[in-house]
Amino acid sequence: MAKNKVKIQEQKETDTFKDFPRLFKTLFALILLLAFVLIFFRLTRPDMMSDDAHYSFRSIFYLDFLASQKQTVPLQWFGEIPAWSKLSFHDAPPMVFFIQHAFFKTFGVNAFAAKLPFALAGMISLVLVFLFAKDLYSPAAGLFAALFLTVNNYFIWISRVGYLEGITLCFIFASLYFLIKSKPNVNYIFLSAVFLGFAFLSKYTSFYLIPFFLVYIFWQRRDLITGGHKYKLLASAAVVLVMFAPVIIYNVMMFKTRGHFDMQFAALFGQSAADWPIIERQINGNFLSNPISIFKTLSDSFSLPAFAAFIAATIFLLYEGIIFKIGAHSVILLNLLFLTAIFVFIGSADRYLALYAPFFAIAAAYSADRILNYFKKLEPVATRAPIFKYIFLVGVFVFTVYQLIFAVNTNHLYKPFGKSGIAYSPIRIENAGFKQLDEYLDSLLKETKADPWAMYPEFNKLPKMVERSKKLNSDSSLKSFSSLILYDLNMDWFGRTWVFEKRRLASNYLFFSFDELALISSVNKNYFKEADAGSAYIILSAAKNQSDSPMSESFSDKAGHTENYLKSQNITPIQIIRNPAGEEAFLVYFIDDYQKLLEVL
Repeated sequence: MAKNKVKIQEQKETDTFKDFPRLFKTLFALILLLAFVLIFFRLTRPDMMSDDAHYSFRSIFYLDFLASQKQTVPLQWFGEIPAWSKLSFHDAPPMVFFIQHAFFKTFGVNAFAAKLPFALAGMISLVLVFLFAKDLYSPAAGLFAALFLTVNNYFIWISRVGYLEGITLCFIFASLYFLIKSKPNVNYIFLSAVFLGFAFLSKYTSFYLIPFFLVYIFWQRRDLITGGHKYKLLASAAVVLVMFAPVIIYNVMMFKTRGHFDMQFAALFGQSAADWPIIERQINGNFLSNPISIFKTLSDSFSLPAFAAFIAATIFLLYEGIIFKIGAHSVILLNLLFLTAIFVFIGSADRYLALYAPFFAIAAAYSADRILNYFKKLEPVATRAPIFKYIFLVGVFVFTVYQLIFAVNTNHLYKPFGKSGIAYSPIRIENAGFKQLDEYLDSLLKETKADPWAMYPEFNKLPKMVERSKKLNSDSSLKSFSSLILYDLNMDWFGRTWVFEKRRLASNYLFFSFDELALISSVNKNYFKEADAGSAYIILSAAKNQSDSPMSESFSDKAGHTENYLKSQNITPIQIIRNPAGEEAFLVYFIDDYQKLLEVL
């Protein structure tokens, strides 16, 4: 028994591809190529119709503003932007917003630039998972982990969708990789701390790493708390604290000025947050329903066969960890344990649970490598061993192909085939036509400037924003665009935030909902006409693009009145925007005098 224990603990089989180093490199290169295609192909196929829309909107100028009176921010509370409020955001830490802002500055304000940092983070995460599994177990395990993660639907989805978790995952694995690298060279603990700080600055769910590090260090890495190494560990902890200091300062000032912390910490501590009346909530620590919800979300997102395989692999790691006391397994098992604990506590939104993907892939990779090594050792003494090995490899191939089809069907095809949950995942994001509307507005406003230009009322006291608008308006190389662009307030809030509000924010075009137009005109009927804006483009949406977001204002009937007016005047659309299914998504009208609408608004 002791010999078996030693053999398993020393399971660092490096000879799987030792005789074929070129083959090993070729296979890894092919996996990277496949991952690149799966992550980048049709990267902008789905609409930006969820949190990715308002994250990207705020990243344009690294400005905590949601163009809403229902989820307000320091700019609206104080009529200015206090210096401390630039250290974080009211509902999330600042890191991902900062990264996206840099990409917008480099590549322009568009959907591809919005999603590019998440796609690149996905590629980096894949390489980190490969290195992590290779160093923790074996080169073959690293290769299997990279393969299983590449065809993993959940991983591909989170690398394309533009949620905070996509970048957070990259920082988490960078921290874990340098943690295990610190065993032969303790100085790597500083790099682990730096990336841990970046993870904390990206998404608060990464706080699950705090109990992980504490338990893992006291259980498996006591070398870090004995002798001279303990000072390096304390210094590393100080690095993390200093990196997170901006968020701490932000929350101290938030509490001092508003009586509560940011939105997430306010929910955690049960504080009343009247500044966000439609978002105010308590942490959903339902210890009965949340585990069931976690199971349902994971099985839907991974596919049921993949989830079953991952659970079996995790149980195998747990079995070996208990029976043979393999310390390497504790890294994976503790991460899965504390991830599950935090999601049982806060809830199981699909974007949260994507953090499971690499750990399950590594568990499956180690299990596959162990099985193959077992068959290899049996070959000299068991005549049927090669047959079982080939059967297992065929099974891995079939599993991989199924996962690949499932991932492509979920993420890339405009119209998926088969049944949801079997052929593709319910987390698939559709294209309802906002992407096509975005492209239409690009062509309509190409090489133009807003003249006159619009500005949010909240920006009137921001000299930089005012000066920027004046500079845009003075560009003589662009032709003036003086029409209003009016839209239905009942449109999906996320979709219109990205398509309409970003242009009002970034380029100051005259985008207004019918309700805003009515309100402005009630004060001065000739407000826009006096500013040389008379004509108007009118954008009406199909019913499927109506908003069900709590961020939207109350239902408005002004779009219906507008549509009835256009029909009564026999005004036909100048453009019909269709979604990829060929269905009417938006209708674009043009009228030469917007004031004709005021009577019906």
